[in-house]
Amino acid sequence: MSGNRGGSAADTGKWEKLRKLGMPRFVFLYGMIRFGLLATVLYFIADRVLTYGMDVSQYFAAGWGRVLFECLVQWTLTGAIVGILMWFLFVRRANKG
Repeated sequence: MSGNRGGSAADTGKWEKLRKLGMPRFVFLYGMIRFGLLATVLYFIADRVLTYGMDVSQYFAAGWGRVLFECLVQWTLTGAIVGILMWFLFVRRANKG
């Protein structure tokens, strides 16, 4: 059973808004900011919990800034890649419909 992936009016409207942003802005906003920052926060919290357990007083002990910076760089760059891939997926879908 296949799902309806055709271009509905709502999908077309969403795509038009995204297309008007352009690829660089789309990648920055949706990839680097939305995905990258969310992943940075989640990864930083997971790292702190896995390293120190539930001892919250140690979460911001020495070295936390370096870990946060590394997470930020890693996930922002990953977000850029995700944003580029999402852009090309949207373009492909828009051309099919």
